[in-house]
Amino acid sequence: MKQKLNLEVKILIYFFIFVVLGFAVIDLISILYIKALVEDRFNLKVKQYKSYYFPQSELPEYIKVSQKPILGKNYIYLGKKDRFYLFIEEKAYKKLVFEPVYRFAFVLFLWEVLLILIFMYLFYKIIFISLKKEQENKKFIETFILAFTHKLGNFLSSLKVNLELLNRKYKDKPIERLNKSYSIIENEFNLSLNLLKNLYFSPEDYQKINIKDLVNEILNQYEGIYFNQKPYLSLKDTKISAKPTEIKILLSILIENAFKYGENIKIKTCKNSLCISNKIANFSNKGAGIGLELAKYIATKNKWQLKGKVSNDKFTVCLQFS
Repeated sequence: MKQKLNLEVKILIYFFIFVVLGFAVIDLISILYIKALVEDRFNLKVKQYKSYYFPQSELPEYIKVSQKPILGKNYIYLGKKDRFYLFIEEKAYKKLVFEPVYRFAFVLFLWEVLLILIFMYLFYKIIFISLKKEQENKKFIETFILAFTHKLGNFLSSLKVNLELLNRKYKDKPIERLNKSYSIIENEFNLSLNLLKNLYFSPEDYQKINIKDLVNEILNQYEGIYFNQKPYLSLKDTKISAKPTEIKILLSILIENAFKYGENIKIKTCKNSLCISNKIANFSNKGAGIGLELAKYIATKNKWQLKGKVSNDKFTVCLQFS
């Protein structure tokens, strides 16, 4: 099984590639510039040689003057003055023009290797310190969440035992509503716990989700608790790629809010969107907005668009899937 690279290694690899590419561009520009300077200096010498009086003038050994072209690969043609041809030995030409460039490139390479090693070390130390602090904060949050969910789980277990005792003695509707409410709370707790696990511990895989089926599942789950009216449904098969826990929590929040604070509920799905509208009926039971913020967070995380609109006494929320 392939092991995933940790964040520090990925950042160092990206930084190394970025630095190497940056230095490569600088090297190319510098070497071309130095090569041009060396060639200009050599061309000035050639121009100076051409000003001499041939053949009496003394020239370097590697410069050959001939009244006829010299055939062969060991000489490079420099030019002609009067009836004389100027040639330079190929080895001498490489020594005068290319060797200075090679020496410059070699020294430049050594300095850059040293600078890259220093930069990598400093960058690694900075990243290590930053990520270590972040990991400590994350560990604290994880510990707090585990402790909180453990206590809440114990409370729900105790509540379930008490409800079972009541079920043995009473069989009336209030007890049935309590059982249904407990089932919803337990389901919401498990969904929230799964969402936390998905975010911090073991990320969930994307799956093909049919929005139509999921909406019907949520409506059946809440039936008899919040819903004293039957919503108008216009549902079509709308399949998206999403994490099951996230999309279920998001739709549960939107549907539950519509029934808690409104009436004349309409739920409609299109090819790539879901719209829920309701007549605003309950202002006194307004919540803190935490559920809606969670819904916005999940939508933003998945690059979906969640928009709400109020028109007179009607509220409409639309979820556009990317």
